Amino acid sequence: VARTRFSRYPVPAECQSGTAGQLFGFLAEAVESFLKEHGMLGLRPQPLYPLGFTFSFPCRQQRVDRGTLISWTKGYATSGVEGKDVVELLHAALQRRALPVRVSALCNDTVG
Repeated sequence: VARTRFSRYPVPAECQSGTAGQLFGFLAEAVESFLKEHGMLGLRPQPLYPLGFTFSFPCRQQRVDRGTLISWTKGYATSGVEGKDVVELLHAALQRRALPVRVSALCNDTVG
């Protein structure tokens, strides 16, 4: 039986209107904080953790683990994201921090 763990990390306003690097860097930092908080880093052997990435903006979802942002809504205006695969952007940010996490599913709850 899997144990569900969660924490909340509100996205700062400067990430909502900054760059893709700022936004996805913040998300990777939040994932790292979560892993540390729950004692999930530095294990031997170190597991690779699957991550379900909920992204509540209009995307063209090509596969379960891929999705291209069509346009920002909800007041976001982060540059360098529209037309890009948000999973790849998050994956790159996670790799820069050498985190043992793989996005296994993009959970897009946007309708309409």
